[in-house]
Amino acid sequence: MAVKSWTFEENALLDAYAKGVLSVDEVAKRTGRTVIAIRGRAHKAGITKKVWNRNLPVAQRNEVVRLYSNGLTMTEIQNRIGLSYHQIRWCLDNENVVSDHHPRTSGMVRNKIVRLFNESIPLNEIAEQVGRSRLTVMMVLRALGFDTGRNKNANIGKKSKGRKMPRREKKILSGDQVVQAVSLYNQGYSTLALARVLHCSQRLVRDVLEISGFDVKRIAVERAIVSRKCARLEGKGTLPAHGYGKRIPYETPFQGRVVLRSATEAFRAKELDAAGTAWFYEVRAYPVGLKTYTPDFWVSAVSFMEARKSLGVSPDRTQILSFLENTKHVIEDVKGWWKPEHPSFNKIQKFRALYPEIPFGILLLDPSKGVRKWL
Repeated sequence: MAVKSWTFEENALLDAYAKGVLSVDEVAKRTGRTVIAIRGRAHKAGITKKVWNRNLPVAQRNEVVRLYSNGLTMTEIQNRIGLSYHQIRWCLDNENVVSDHHPRTSGMVRNKIVRLFNESIPLNEIAEQVGRSRLTVMMVLRALGFDTGRNKNANIGKKSKGRKMPRREKKILSGDQVVQAVSLYNQGYSTLALARVLHCSQRLVRDVLEISGFDVKRIAVERAIVSRKCARLEGKGTLPAHGYGKRIPYETPFQGRVVLRSATEAFRAKELDAAGTAWFYEVRAYPVGLKTYTPDFWVSAVSFMEARKSLGVSPDRTQILSFLENTKHVIEDVKGWWKPEHPSFNKIQKFRALYPEIPFGILLLDPSKGVRKWL
């Protein structure tokens, strides 16, 4: 099945979605793609969940905080306003609202837990009175900043007032450090690199840049999109996820620029081009047990010019497969060495056993040693 590539107009709609101008449903309606496909494309472009949450309207965030302050649980807020549980949790964290992140603990129950804890009631008895587990009671108290370890004294009759755990003092950057951070950020430094240079946390760097007028999240998304476009133009967009050897960008006759997995494959590709043979690279993957196996070269019996008349300049994968079905061809896997210790040895053995009707061969090729052998 051919994969529909993203056009320039669809990428523009994706940028509008990243900036909060369009929702994911609107982009899906205009492009004719599914919501899952759009979010997968957004994830590859560097648009994370935090960017999606940042696009929530301010009125909706305030409504989440108001309902939570009135004693509603996160699950109740989720059913009322239609946001997901993680979006509600992000809104509360973003507005510095203390939440225990437990969907079944309301504000009234939290207040009762704190009151009983200040009366030095043991945690087990508190759990029985509020109808929650002891672990839930401890989660609520620790989220509110209480030290639950001191309540052990309540079991022997000693009473003490509840005290909050001391917080660490937040480091503050000097004026020169702020100027240095802004200057380096304009030069292209990331917030992580700035944190290492200034010897502080990445969150502190982000806060300083946002106070200085930078939209750090938006700039990070734009930089990620630009870097991916540059990598795609350099031939790194099709970089294989697995394999060994040096990656070599190569301009193929029909599939545009691809990244070959080794110098041996590049040598074989130059041979086929010099012979004027129509060939294709990694056209199809075959299931082999729980994994898949993709051979290297599909070498057609016809010449390059004859295949160009049938396929045109840049055919898609469906057209290539249809052409190979109607044309005599062989499938090659080029290796520089071949032993049972090879990472692909067992997989290729299974492939040959499952697909004996496919014209497949392994070309053992080592130009430096003059080795050329079919296996």
